[in-house]
Amino acid sequence: MSKTSGFVLTLALVFVSGSALAAPPKLDEAAWTAVFGTAADGPSPTYIKELREDMSPAEAGAVFKGAEKPSKFGFAKLNVKGVPGVKKMEIYFAKDKETKKVPTFLKSVTLTLDASVLKDAAAYDALIKVLTAKYGPIKKAEDVPNYKVTWALKSMRVAQVWKIGRDLTFKFSL
Repeated sequence: MSKTSGFVLTLALVFVSGSALAAPPKLDEAAWTAVFGTAADGPSPTYIKELREDMSPAEAGAVFKGAEKPSKFGFAKLNVKGVPGVKKMEIYFAKDKETKKVPTFLKSVTLTLDASVLKDAAAYDALIKVLTAKYGPIKKAEDVPNYKVTWALKSMRVAQVWKIGRDLTFKFSL
């Protein structure tokens, strides 16, 4: 092998071992707490705490780039990077109450969780434990293994973990 091809091979191995083979972060209670926070942090998940009920798309877009351009049906769909356990976010804006046109005020946020959560019982259990500590006890224990857990909060908000198709989602109504 020539010196040049040996160098290229070594460089390729370093590149692959440093990035492609890196293990994804462990989705344990600490990871989920970083995303959702605790009861002391208030009802809004930590990751979306800067979003407020009735924000305009422009105001939400100042927080999350892309939210300023919802579809005609009121949905702004964003890819999420750098947040362990979360791969997508969908922000829903309701239509103007008077004109019934153009989505104008923020109503809910849905986070699509990493697909690995459905395959990793420990990650799912950690998620449910963190959300139960934040939102309170689960009324129907049988909902947990069915991926259909809902918390109705005193503030008239709703937090839900639901399996929709192949995705596990967390929805929070502002």
